[in-house]
Amino acid sequence: MENFSALYYQKPYIKEFDATVTACSKTERGYEIELSDTAFYPEGGGQPGDRGSLVAEGQPEKTVRISDTQFAGERIIHIADGELAAGTKVHGVLDWVSRCDNMQGHSGEHILTGILAQTYGYENVGFHMGESFITIDFSGPLTDEQVLDAEQRANEIVRANLPIQESFPNDEERKTMQYRSKKELSGTVRIITIPGLDACACCGTHVTATGEIGLIKILNFTNRKKGVRLEVLCGRKAVLAYEQETAQVRAISRCLSAKPSEVHEAVEKLNAEKGKLQQQLHEMTEKYLKQKAESAADTESAPLYFEDNLSIEYLRSFCNLLLATGKMHTCAALSAVAVEPEGLQPAAYNYVIVSNAIDLKPHIKTLNQQLNGRGGGSSSAIQGTYFAGKELIEETLTGLLSRARG
Repeated sequence: MENFSALYYQKPYIKEFDATVTACSKTERGYEIELSDTAFYPEGGGQPGDRGSLVAEGQPEKTVRISDTQFAGERIIHIADGELAAGTKVHGVLDWVSRCDNMQGHSGEHILTGILAQTYGYENVGFHMGESFITIDFSGPLTDEQVLDAEQRANEIVRANLPIQESFPNDEERKTMQYRSKKELSGTVRIITIPGLDACACCGTHVTATGEIGLIKILNFTNRKKGVRLEVLCGRKAVLAYEQETAQVRAISRCLSAKPSEVHEAVEKLNAEKGKLQQQLHEMTEKYLKQKAESAADTESAPLYFEDNLSIEYLRSFCNLLLATGKMHTCAALSAVAVEPEGLQPAAYNYVIVSNAIDLKPHIKTLNQQLNGRGGGSSSAIQGTYFAGKELIEETLTGLLSRARG
């Protein structure tokens, strides 16, 4: 596996260190700097590389930022935004918040994996530590109750403050051990063990005891064909997420004039009231459209109607009601819609045109070209959106409808 003499293994809690630049080269992603020793963890095992800075000895003004740390074969390279010549003595400073987040997150992942392996026999088949949350993929599905149980048990292990042990058994020693590994390993291997729960071949950095994780929170889970994906936060990030959610619940409770513990019931009541209002609005809209269709006079003007705040579905219903009166055989209904501005884009209108007298299909392309339209349909009904002004739409559709009347 990796170089076990690296400072990120010897002293995982080290925040600053001294070293010498052994090589520096310019690449497309910045300067790749190699050091005589490093506390920066190189990306691996699902854990991102460390960030921080390098300060040239005696030249504090010559400081470069390290945005990432990677393996390049057997070498460790630090991606920097500036050059440091080989032989320069430097003082390295880790972005400790980021490193600690990763240590807490990686140890938390081992706890959840151990719980699901022991309880359901599931394998950890994927692991990634992102900026927003950690994703862990397992080989079987979970229910809401099982996810909650796993989270509760994980936090019981955190509170138990179990040691997180590091060992380096060789081939012979590992023959008598039970541990997780995604691939065949040889030679001396680093094993991370949480007594009674989990043992895993691992190259990441960890806290020394489970209590240092503080909190494990499963944000979300998604069952897939081959198993489940958990979205997880640990430690500081989990606490921040909890604080944000608590603040949101308090804000919602004030809006609803309900206690935070009663927010769910208040939202359910609000949704029920909203449903009733939507049904009432639907019934009133249908009644209005029916009355308007019945009162439509057989005049010389084209059967073209502009209505406010109607969806495509209501426009279609209105047109069908108009035809059902028998007073017209072709009609159009439109309603203005809000659109994102694109330069001097004109207004936009949803439209429905129906007919039992003419074939509308041949007119789709022509109307779309004339009115900057999108949409289509059949011989008896077309619908979509015209991105044009009301006057141009009236002029264009009146011509079509007048021909249909004639």
